[in-house]
Amino acid sequence: MLIKCLKEDLFSALQIIQKGAAVQTTLEILSGLMLEAENDSLLLYATNLEISIKTSIEATVEKNGKTVVPAKLIVDVVKNLPDGVLELSLDPKEGQELTIKAKNSDYKLRALSPEDFPEFPSVDKKLMVKTRATDLHDALRQTLRAVSRDETRPILNGILFRLEEDNLKVVATDSYRLAVRDLKLDSVIGEKTEIVVPWRALDELQKIIPSASKDINISISENQILFETADVVFISRLIEGQFPNYQQLLPDNYKLSLELEREGFVSAITRAALIAQKNQSIKIKLDSTRLIVTSSTQGVGEAQEELPVNASGGGEIEIAFNAQYLLDGIQGIKNENIKLDLNDSISPGLLSKDNDDSFFYLIMPIRVGN
Repeated sequence: MLIKCLKEDLFSALQIIQKGAAVQTTLEILSGLMLEAENDSLLLYATNLEISIKTSIEATVEKNGKTVVPAKLIVDVVKNLPDGVLELSLDPKEGQELTIKAKNSDYKLRALSPEDFPEFPSVDKKLMVKTRATDLHDALRQTLRAVSRDETRPILNGILFRLEEDNLKVVATDSYRLAVRDLKLDSVIGEKTEIVVPWRALDELQKIIPSASKDINISISENQILFETADVVFISRLIEGQFPNYQQLLPDNYKLSLELEREGFVSAITRAALIAQKNQSIKIKLDSTRLIVTSSTQGVGEAQEELPVNASGGGEIEIAFNAQYLLDGIQGIKNENIKLDLNDSISPGLLSKDNDDSFFYLIMPIRVGN
């Protein structure tokens, strides 16, 4: 193998591809990245057997070939090389050793046999949809916070993708809160379906999407999902099992609906949480004109914040929430004003953006003493 490429192109590709390499594994080959030179491209592959990623960059290929090198090492080396043209070569006579040259720099990295690297998976594209990459990125940002990290319930360690005609629902819950985002699809080939994708895979995908092209194609097979842009192919296994029927948690209507200025609400909760400390419980008392946020911890102190509100409906409600869970929901709404719907002190509250049902966040209250 003998190629030349730009350092910035290679480093950008390595930053993407390294997210698929295994960090802790007994199989050394999975902690590496495979580089394959062919035609006018350098192809890069990574897999940890849960997710697999492929990308490519333009390169001047003087001799085809492929090799596997430790992911962290090559990323660190390339990052610190001077800008400009890099030369990568693999001489079979010297054994498995990749040479990287840049101006006055010359590095030799121990390489592994590409024959031991797992074959990149293929997905039987039974169902294919297309949507905006930025919309999918936002949907993951809004829902990943609500995924359960409790591995005793594996089905809640994933996000539900529910396809309904030209709409994709992205749903996550940990039993204490529920986040739902609707995505409009540009095209659909296939029938209605429901799958659950591991949160760790989608967390890595979210980090890749911002640098991807404007559209993203999603293909679903029996046990895998594939995300594809102009530059990146990302494949993840699916979680087996039945996702909870989240729709039964949604009330038909609410007694009290409040419109709040987002930043003021965030600031009030954040300050009150300082006093709540580890118990993370804050109380919200409201009527038609004002909302009062309070918290108290024995031996620490008390806090009270008052905010003006616009309300529809009637009555007074006092309810307690986990402060961090509440903030997570609000952070998912990028709007100057947010809407909070409530029924009573023991029923879940609903956060959303006024006149927009594309995203909502349901949060269970905390039972606290007086």
